[in-house]
Amino acid sequence: MLLQVSLSGVFPAFFLLSQPFLDGHGVPLAIFGVLAIPVHLARTGAGLISGRLTRRIGLPSTLALAVAGAVAGLMCLATIDHVGAFAGLAVAMAAVAIAMPAIGAYVNERTESHVRATVLSVAPMGTSLMMGAMSVAAGTVAAQSLRLSFGVMALAIALFAGMNYLA
Repeated sequence: MLLQVSLSGVFPAFFLLSQPFLDGHGVPLAIFGVLAIPVHLARTGAGLISGRLTRRIGLPSTLALAVAGAVAGLMCLATIDHVGAFAGLAVAMAAVAIAMPAIGAYVNERTESHVRATVLSVAPMGTSLMMGAMSVAAGTVAAQSLRLSFGVMALAIALFAGMNYLA
């Protein structure tokens, strides 16, 4: 559950920082929504293939791929100063979407039914807390440098999600 919460730290990159990123690269406001479509499709598609991927490569490999993809997508935005780096958000969001069903299935299979709802309710609560904390941090750093903010987010995800993965 803590890995899932850690990975949700990616969300503010899309929900909070994507518009300043696009604006900073001269993308007209009318196109912002159009450019968000591939990100949403990548996230949806990744969620749909999560089960198949987990069956094929195993849960540990799926979760490692999710952590690596989330960090790589954010690092793309941190290191490449081009509107094409926006694809990094699709990678990061897809990586998180791969992990969520896999983690849910793992918990569901190993938790007795009388406590399952309580255990599974930890993730939404933790996600809200993580998104709040990460949004404050991302916004504060982005006021100085948007690319640095993406880099700090990548480092935080690598640290927290990486530690939870290893645990």
